[in-house]
Amino acid sequence: MSPEESTPPRSAEPAPAPPHPHALPASPIKHVEFKATLLLAFTALLVLAFLAYVLVARGVFENTQSLVLMTDDSEGVQVGMDLTFSGFPIGRVQKILLDDQGKVRILIDITAKDAKWLRTSSIF
Repeated sequence: MSPEESTPPRSAEPAPAPPHPHALPASPIKHVEFKATLLLAFTALLVLAFLAYVLVARGVFENTQSLVLMTDDSEGVQVGMDLTFSGFPIGRVQKILLDDQGKVRILIDITAKDAKWLRTSSIF
């Protein structure tokens, strides 16, 4: 017998590999496009709900009233800092300006519900 006769004939396709023991079956997932769209919509809704919660918690939608405080100097006052009255934050400094007479004008936004406590004699 010659060496050519003892080798089996080769096929054009390789033999299939045995399945991996932990591999999932290759069954198609039904309605995969619908489920992916539903997941994306739920994620977008969750992000929007979180943003709305944060905006409400920060008081973005509360009604505010502008208040102008006049003083000789603005030492210790910065734009964006909270305004406290009797130890409670009731507003936020929006602008600090200098008028024609050399007085400092501090523009403050105060929530409308807290504005009722303020008088011209109030100390901040």
